[in-house]
Amino acid sequence: MKNYETVRVHPIFKRAMSYAEHFAGNLKNLGDSLGRDCFVEALDISATSRKGFSKRYKNDGMKNEDWFTFGAEVLAPVSGKVTSVYVNPITNTPGSYEQSKPSSITICREDGKNILLAHIQDPLLKEGEKVKEGQVIAYGGNNGPSRLPHVHIGAWKGEDCFQIEFDLYKMGELVKEVGEVFYVTGFTEQEYKEFMMKASNKDNVKEKS
Repeated sequence: MKNYETVRVHPIFKRAMSYAEHFAGNLKNLGDSLGRDCFVEALDISATSRKGFSKRYKNDGMKNEDWFTFGAEVLAPVSGKVTSVYVNPITNTPGSYEQSKPSSITICREDGKNILLAHIQDPLLKEGEKVKEGQVIAYGGNNGPSRLPHVHIGAWKGEDCFQIEFDLYKMGELVKEVGEVFYVTGFTEQEYKEFMMKASNKDNVKEKS
């Protein structure tokens, strides 16, 4: 069995993430094989209780705006040169998709490894530009062969594909930068305090009634 190499990259969101893996043999195209589909997760806190759990969307998930990935800032996973930018103008509705090429950005590192980000929207870079890891380069979208908002990341060089590994040390630095509350919930510190105060007041009213 082939011993696949791993490429360590900067986290692509400023928020907590979950992943769906493309295992060996699942997809065979360069950029697809051994890639990851990435989703923003947020701690869902009930407006009437302090209990909650992390999830990928609010409401029933049938609108793109329900998904925390949709419109989320996408960060450059590596430093390098942008070799390709493609925009698909069609945005899918959750639960269905168009069999078409997804919006994407491809970055080539100095070592020749290519990193693809697909299903993004509103790319902020042009082909030929240099980019620094951690830089905001696009936003989470839902286009091409995609049934729900997410960002796919894949890596390859020549005909060899590589597994993706997010750098957990850089993830720790990112959490310090944005704050753990925002990283986990999407709320600023002040918004979180106000939300929790309202939730506490509702609980008190409920207990007295």
